Amino acid sequence: MLSHTLKQKWGSGTDVWEHIAAVRELADRPFGPLHPLVGTDADHQFFTPYSLLIAGAMRITGWHVLTAFGVFGMLNLGLVIFGLHRFVKSLGASSHVAFYSLLFTLFLWGHGAWFFSGFLHFNVIAHVLSYPSTFALGLTLVALSVHVEFLRQGDLRRLAGVTLAAVVVLLSHPITFTFFAVGLAALAVALEPQRWRAALVPTAAALGAAVVAGLLWPYFSIYDLLFGGSPEVEGAYREALDGVNRDLYVRVAERLLPALVIVPFVALRARRWRREPLILMMAALTTVYVYGWVRDVGAYSRTLTFLLLVGTIIVGQELVKAHESLAGLRSSVAAARRWIYVSTAVLLAMGVVNLRNGFSVLPDRLIEDVPYNWLHNEVGFTRFEDYEFLEENHDRYEVVLSDIYTSLEVPAFGSRVVSAARAQPFADTRERSGDLERFFAPNASSEDRRSIIDRYDVSLLIITQERLRNEPEHHKPMLELGRVVSSNDRFVFVEVDPDAEE
Repeated sequence: MLSHTLKQKWGSGTDVWEHIAAVRELADRPFGPLHPLVGTDADHQFFTPYSLLIAGAMRITGWHVLTAFGVFGMLNLGLVIFGLHRFVKSLGASSHVAFYSLLFTLFLWGHGAWFFSGFLHFNVIAHVLSYPSTFALGLTLVALSVHVEFLRQGDLRRLAGVTLAAVVVLLSHPITFTFFAVGLAALAVALEPQRWRAALVPTAAALGAAVVAGLLWPYFSIYDLLFGGSPEVEGAYREALDGVNRDLYVRVAERLLPALVIVPFVALRARRWRREPLILMMAALTTVYVYGWVRDVGAYSRTLTFLLLVGTIIVGQELVKAHESLAGLRSSVAAARRWIYVSTAVLLAMGVVNLRNGFSVLPDRLIEDVPYNWLHNEVGFTRFEDYEFLEENHDRYEVVLSDIYTSLEVPAFGSRVVSAARAQPFADTRERSGDLERFFAPNASSEDRRSIIDRYDVSLLIITQERLRNEPEHHKPMLELGRVVSSNDRFVFVEVDPDAEE
């Protein structure tokens, strides 16, 4: 992870750039941020407590936003490891359980594991550590362990800490709040079997207080994000989000093949489900996941990652329990102990083969001789130097016009765009996206393009070298809309001439 952080490479065309743009805007204007992509006064869903935390660190330290994002990725990794260890210990399990759970979380995945934020398998973890989903998961695990202490000791200060964490998780990554709420309820029912109804009261009060506090967040409306807002704008956003998340219901067995070892262990434990918080969590999360499939609500499919995490803790517990039960017996059972080690190693080896692309974050000199088909990632990397001209010469509120995918990266380097390849819950970008499509259409006239430039007060065009090479007849005329002021291997930068004749 240190190697990845030092390499400072982020995936091209991924939503990490929207997160970075939101953090940059909060660092520049913490008390009145504008929309980080299109520069209107619309709210943005990534103006979260987590983004505000990174922005505050930037203002204090003077870090560049990309440096801050990398540093917080490492901090989030520490938070997840600490949270997992603390949660496992709070349940009375050996600390070795957390070790095995972490290994299984990284490697118990099949071929084609989902490349989504919120997941922690070996292929994707380097890319999502800086995401709010990772921060929210780490904070959730810590909060669950604190809630165990509250249930056992009755200390209201711990309940207050759980409530505060719930607010931050709800606003930073709402789907993780589902795991948060399920976890708290399962702990209350399982750890207080004789008085579980009474234990649920303060638990429900903490979650209710967190929801009320979340509704008061000044940067965006969590209610509108989840349930309301303009039917047209919010509907388009939700449909786009669900369309991506539906993939979590496709080829599930194949993508989870080694992880299916979890099923028999869960089945063995399920007969004691009333006293097993992890089994209760598994049951509730499975219900949410299946509900999302039945009702075609793709967002609920994200609970799959929490199901896997809880399942790996269960397998880790059984593994350590089996080892400890054999450790004190005579040497004739050594073969059984070796079987535990060998079978575990085989499962992990399967995962390493399936997820070997994760090694692409290692230093280039270590992997330069590895065949491409053995080691490559699912996303290309963006070189920061490609945007040096933009960052050094362009004001952050001037408008840049580039293709729909490049426009997702541009705001991270300080400028605004006409539209980008991400649906927005609080800003209606449908007309903007249509204009951008018209601008790059092969049959667009110079007059059409000039009218779009004037409409959005565009000061700079960014045209990819790839487009110029592959479709010169369509894209070279765009160079005549201004003057070329810079170029590199990826882009040509054209300063728009407002006085040019149409």
